[in-house]
Amino acid sequence: MTVRIAAPLVLLLLAAAPAPDPVLTPGAVRPDFTTARQTCAVHWSLDERAVTTAMKRAVYQSYGYPAGSHDPRCPCVVDHLVPREAAGADKVVNLWVQTRQDARTKDRLENKVHHEMCAGRLTLRQAQAVFLHDWRDGYRHYFGEDP
Repeated sequence: MTVRIAAPLVLLLLAAAPAPDPVLTPGAVRPDFTTARQTCAVHWSLDERAVTTAMKRAVYQSYGYPAGSHDPRCPCVVDHLVPREAAGADKVVNLWVQTRQDARTKDRLENKVHHEMCAGRLTLRQAQAVFLHDWRDGYRHYFGEDP
């Protein structure tokens, strides 16, 4: 039995990039956070985010989705390359378009790395490095499986 996938669905699947474009999203960290202790003291879900709608729009457009999250080719969200929990900056150069599923998977890694950093097993710079390179490598390292 042959299974046929409609052409738009194939394009949708191919459009989902699991890694950011390093030219568009090289990453950025907050210079006011220099240690794990400082970073671990913040309740990141309670602080004020500084990513604006205009910033998100710019990121969607740079990744080829002019209609943003409403683009039918993009079941995605704008996400931080270096997560806020590792003092990632709220700047366009630290934002990229990621599928919702990949964002949930990357969130698992973000939580793990934050826990390791706050337990003293990683420095802030080591935690940031997990994401400044291919986050999928970090996922494989910590969970022993592909994301």
